[in-house]
Amino acid sequence: MAEYAGSTTALIADVDCTGDGQSLCEEHGVDGYPTIKWGAPSSLQDYEGEREYEDMKNFAAENLGPQCSPSNIDLCDVAQKTLIEKYQAMDKDALVDQVNKIESEIKQASDDFDQAVEKLQEGYEAMEKAKEEKLKGLKTPSLSLMKSVIRLKNPDALKHLETSEASEDPEDPEASEDPEDPEASEASEDSDASEASEVSEASEASEASEASEAPEAGKSEL
Repeated sequence: MAEYAGSTTALIADVDCTGDGQSLCEEHGVDGYPTIKWGAPSSLQDYEGEREYEDMKNFAAENLGPQCSPSNIDLCDVAQKTLIEKYQAMDKDALVDQVNKIESEIKQASDDFDQAVEKLQEGYEAMEKAKEEKLKGLKTPSLSLMKSVIRLKNPDALKHLETSEASEDPEDPEASEDPEDPEASEASEDSDASEASEVSEASEASEASEASEAPEAGKSEL
């Protein structure tokens, strides 16, 4: 933001947390990128607003400038002044120990979260592997043959089978019939032969019926 260039009350800057600015980032608890912080240099806090240019520009106009701090005590309210006076009265080593204790607890909370997420990921991967192994044992060529027989014997079951097959993983090679499986091929050929036989029988029956009805029709006309 060019309008803040040379400002004596506000600074907008980039920090390379993997280069020269690494120690500064560690001091302010930056552990992910990109991270935006704002506030007094000695007590920066996380920016949690929108990241569009206009949103950040409005936030800067409303919030950047002198902040309450030990060097700007006149900008502090009564509660803030009381805390500053309390910390100024403390022994330096005791104050450092208290800060280190709080930062250690913050780090521990972050580490606990990361470990919990890692365990969840491991559990998910184990369950996924167990599922795939079980499906592999169930989706065999025999299942495909059984479905073929059902299609042949009970056409009304086709709708149910199609619904069942649609829910199967289309990328799972076990979910489809193996074109090289001789048993599956024979079942398919038997099915085709049976259907062809049924069509032939139906055709012959129709022709015989027509031949039988023709003389009767002629007799009636006479």
